[in-house]
Amino acid sequence: MSKNISRRLARRDFLRYALAGGVGTGLLGVLAACQQPAAAPTTAPKATEAPKPAATTAPAPAATTAPAPAATAAAAATKAPAKFSGVTLNLWQHWSGNLEKVLRDMVTEFNNSGRGITMNVTTVPLSDMWTKVLAAVAAGAPPDSYTSAAMVRPELAKDRAIEDLNKYGKRPDLLKAFDSPTVFMGGWYGVPNNGGLWTMCYNKELYTKAGLDANKGPQTWNDLVEHGKKLTDPASNQFGIVLPNKPVSWTTEVWYGFLLEAGGDFLTPDNSAAAFNSEAGVKALQFWVDLAYTHKVSSLSSMDNNGVQAAYSTGKVGMWTMYPVISGSIGALNFKSGNNPAPKDVKQGTHFAGTYMPMMSGGKNKEALWEFFSWWMQPETNGKWCALTGGLPITQAVTQTQVYKDYLKSQPLAQAYVDSFDIAKPLPLVIGISEMEQVVAEAIEAAVIGKQPVKATLDTAAQKVNDIIKKYKS
Repeated sequence: MSKNISRRLARRDFLRYALAGGVGTGLLGVLAACQQPAAAPTTAPKATEAPKPAATTAPAPAATTAPAPAATAAAAATKAPAKFSGVTLNLWQHWSGNLEKVLRDMVTEFNNSGRGITMNVTTVPLSDMWTKVLAAVAAGAPPDSYTSAAMVRPELAKDRAIEDLNKYGKRPDLLKAFDSPTVFMGGWYGVPNNGGLWTMCYNKELYTKAGLDANKGPQTWNDLVEHGKKLTDPASNQFGIVLPNKPVSWTTEVWYGFLLEAGGDFLTPDNSAAAFNSEAGVKALQFWVDLAYTHKVSSLSSMDNNGVQAAYSTGKVGMWTMYPVISGSIGALNFKSGNNPAPKDVKQGTHFAGTYMPMMSGGKNKEALWEFFSWWMQPETNGKWCALTGGLPITQAVTQTQVYKDYLKSQPLAQAYVDSFDIAKPLPLVIGISEMEQVVAEAIEAAVIGKQPVKATLDTAAQKVNDIIKKYKS
């Protein structure tokens, strides 16, 4: 990294982004819904080389393992002469459990592909990734890339701490949903790792017991209420639906889907002011409040992503909002689940996220990193990753690979995600979005748990968000 870039971020933005609260994890909590973050290291993480591949292919999160592709680009590349000699790259990644294992195994495949590149993988807890990346950039010693959840952070693009990838190669025909999380100031700043959005998952056994159609989950908000009433049994502490309510970003991201369904949006079209306190926003938050207090079908326990998943896993919850990387663990429960796209009010809508890999400007081997990115975006490579982890494909070509087709056949909960691409929308790619998410999550908690008036609560949050927007424009 040039000293000018390092000094610029260190002087003007690092403390502002970190201490102002711009260290939220966005969809980080979402993607870790079935994982417990490891303890945070007290210093910048030390890179470690990816382990040698296991004797067997990493298992898919579903009950059955998706088969590996018959031939991969990586295997073909082993016959080609090395394009790079002795180049070492460093990737910081946030996955844990099976997802980390799959990533490390696939990186080992790349390392053994004859390109002459060794990608070292270091695991950084989700909750610490953003602050550690900022600190590394400010110190002039960032990794070559890292996994950025929910979106590529626009702060880094603004300060030229990450590269416009258009300078290194042709952008593939990514699915349109990946545009907003990666395109900023006319540049393309991140290679998608995979996509993610929430759908409505439901307990088929509870549906059958309640006299509901176990093959058809809630299609509308009215269904959420009516199904919820039939699924709720106070005597056995059974609820029709669970929704997040803790003041964390995941709460905002789930609620954002309901805001879209009510016909609203998070910010104005030009991203200059808050818009979630509109009539649609009041309707969306009042609906959550009414599910708990008027209809009495939603739990009032304080829950984040882990709490909601744990509650559903007990078999005492009828419905919840689920992201794709969790589908494998839910499919392995001792009861069957159904899954369908988000229910409709004015329209259908759901929050779109995913994970992205930017190219850090401080890296010394950018062409080699682009080689890794190009390999990752190949249909067979990304198809294998998505089949083994539950992530959503990054291109239409990935959906046509045999490995992903086989995954869809083996994992019945997955199709609803593919069917939801057209109704999914990411949060706006603006500086300060993490702080804004936190503000809105606090408002949701105040209304749902604290019984504060919905309109006044959202108006207060909107003023805070407008102040954040002004702060970063100054």
